[in-house]
Amino acid sequence: MVNTGPQATHPSRGTATNTVTSSSANAVVQASVIIGGVRLTPTSGACRTYGTARSVTTGLRALNLPLVLVGLTVAVSTFLSGLWQAWWITAVGIALVAAVFASARRTGQGEVGRQFHTPSIRIRVVVGDLLEQPCQIAVGFSDTFDTDTTGNQVINATSLQGQFLDRRYAGNRHRLDDDLAAALAATAVDRTEQRSDKVLGKLARYPLGTVAVLGSGGSRVYCLAYTTMSNTLVARSTLDSLWTALGLLWDAVAESGQLAPLAVPLIGADLARVDVLDRQHLLQLIAISFLARSRRSRFCRELVLVVHPKDAAEVDMAVIAAFLHGL
Repeated sequence: MVNTGPQATHPSRGTATNTVTSSSANAVVQASVIIGGVRLTPTSGACRTYGTARSVTTGLRALNLPLVLVGLTVAVSTFLSGLWQAWWITAVGIALVAAVFASARRTGQGEVGRQFHTPSIRIRVVVGDLLEQPCQIAVGFSDTFDTDTTGNQVINATSLQGQFLDRRYAGNRHRLDDDLAAALAATAVDRTEQRSDKVLGKLARYPLGTVAVLGSGGSRVYCLAYTTMSNTLVARSTLDSLWTALGLLWDAVAESGQLAPLAVPLIGADLARVDVLDRQHLLQLIAISFLARSRRSRFCRELVLVVHPKDAAEVDMAVIAAFLHGL
């Protein structure tokens, strides 16, 4: 029988997870693909060209009929009437070809993914709203599980966590706090701050990597503590902490997720201040962590990495597609 109530997992209960140093984590992110016997890093110019070519040719294959018709029209007209008499057909043909190429490129920017067969899992990267994904989701929290958005002093109301409170709990912070408290009831507090030291917010600190599981079924929310909230109300994380927390998130999903799809945001960006990686490399890090854990044992059939529209310009989907196909 599956326990559908709030629950928490934490480092002392989860499966042991390897911690990597910042340098080794960076090395993992720089995983390469081999194309024609040449090893290319995901950010190299050659790999970028390869990824762009993949997205364009994929679009062209889907739209090959217009290209064939345009090509035949131009060729026959030119042969019969002479190029100077068919200038307008040539111009229209060129415009249509350009439009097809542009459409193919846009198609490559919206969503990319790869189906893996050993194990049978899928990783997708989409541009969209995490809170509108029709599946389980993960939301980042600090080690204090603070939720107060009043005046944006503790939690910024525009952050994902603030939006989660507003949209999933209709702004009812006390109800969210009650659910978190129930989920964390069996988890030992790491330490407790004094009110004189931390003037605002919660005082109890939990180990980094603690996961409070809210809800049940396909609407589960995995609240992952991966940042440390300072007493001056600045949340920070490190590459080591992020890598370790991701491993513990996968353990929590394995325990209660029943192989259902999971949507994850760009954990580590913006207010988490993991500044050593840009958004594109954060995506790669999360994908590698998920794949590594899946190859130990299959625990989730699909990971959906959600890029917020405001961050879309910083993520080259063609490069991400090439990266995924190189794993």
